Amino acid sequence: MLGHSIQNAEEYIELQTPAHQMILRELRALIHTLAPRAEEVISYQIPCFKLDDAFLVGMGVTRKFCSFYSMSRKLADRLRQEWPDARMSGTTFHFEIGKSLPRERIELIIRERIAENAERALLKKKRS
Repeated sequence: MLGHSIQNAEEYIELQTPAHQMILRELRALIHTLAPRAEEVISYQIPCFKLDDAFLVGMGVTRKFCSFYSMSRKLADRLRQEWPDARMSGTTFHFEIGKSLPRERIELIIRERIAENAERALLKKKRS
């Protein structure tokens, strides 16, 4: 991937190993199911999803993990307390390749991020 500018989420996914591809496609489908208006964008060479003109979540890979970017420090800090077994760094959750995706946790993150974005959009609208 070095020196290659990713154009869209599908291109990013196609560049990954088959095991990573499977998880990324599942994540992508889940995001679109819960946030059908979310727009796919590439930011910092990873697939991200925007809703209400703000980043919602993102996804990426490392050699051993798929990463799910919550993009919310407040949410990540709270979930770190609630899910002490979760592998996290900053606002990013890491899932091992070959293990089932923790769908309930991901769904919770997406729903909470949708609510955060809606609240932010409402405040922005009130200010203008």
